[in-house]
Amino acid sequence: MPYRICITTKDIANIKGCSDRNARLLLGDIKSYFNKEEKHHAVTFKEFSEYTRIPLEELEPFRK
Repeated sequence: MPYRICITTKDIANIKGCSDRNARLLLGDIKSYFNKEEKHHAVTFKEFSEYTRIPLEELEPFRK
């Protein structure tokens, strides 16, 4: 089965160990950083990795 490309607030909460609200706020910050103004614009694991400086390899278990 292929890996997922887009990250969700639930993924962020699991990765960072934070609340859903803080994960949603972080996702909003990432969208602003990458100029994704529209609601339907998704954030990828690669963009999350770049923004948080967490190596993409360490995010692999969360992509399944």
